Amino acid sequence: MTDIQIIKRLSIRTYLSHRSIQSTRENPRCGFDLSPLRSEHTPSFKVDYAQNFWYDHGTGEGGSIIDLVMRLERCDIMQTVQSLGSDERIPTLTVAPDSTTPTVPTLRLCSDSSLQHPALITTCKPESGSSNATFRHPKHPGRPA
Repeated sequence: MTDIQIIKRLSIRTYLSHRSIQSTRENPRCGFDLSPLRSEHTPSFKVDYAQNFWYDHGTGEGGSIIDLVMRLERCDIMQTVQSLGSDERIPTLTVAPDSTTPTVPTLRLCSDSSLQHPALITTCKPESGSSNATFRHPKHPGRPA
């Protein structure tokens, strides 16, 4: 395993807790908090504990601990890797568990039938030249749901 791979396994949850950022809503798999990257009133910053990734729903950005530290500390990748690798600023970072255990799918196809409800028919129109329906977000028609 390379140094970068080891550093990417450093727990984002632990890093944030050392910065006094605790999740306001959490479950065993993930936590939500106010974004440390911008000002907001509704928690939209998600940390996936199993995958050890973060995602800011307000900006559409996310990534590994390296990406997060680069954004929070306003430094380049070399400074970030050096800082995280040296344990200089964050001496008690722990390595996130390797998430190699398979997960149970949360979406299951129960039946295969034609759409009947008018709202679904207008939301799930096939794209031109395609026989497959593409789900579109009702408030943002250009964005898939």
